[in-house]
Amino acid sequence: MSVRKTKQRNDSVDPALFLYRLSVVMEAGETHTIVVLAEDDETAFSAAEKEWERHFLVPPKVAEWALEEKRRAKSGSGYVISGNESENSSNV
Repeated sequence: MSVRKTKQRNDSVDPALFLYRLSVVMEAGETHTIVVLAEDDETAFSAAEKEWERHFLVPPKVAEWALEEKRRAKSGSGYVISGNESENSSNV
């Protein structure tokens, strides 16, 4: 008697993980978008700050951080970030 193992497909990355889209407004007025995967809001902001620091040799001063969107992470999750989205955000 042979036992057949079947793989179960799990569409979730982890039920406790979320995709966060955050915006960063620099003191000069320019806005950037950062997307991170995290378990909660605090971890998302911490991860975004680390990504911000890694992106620049000398990180510019930040005037404001904002949580734009939060989605449960699952297979196929994502965001569309248009090129002028940041420009529109900084003019508000």
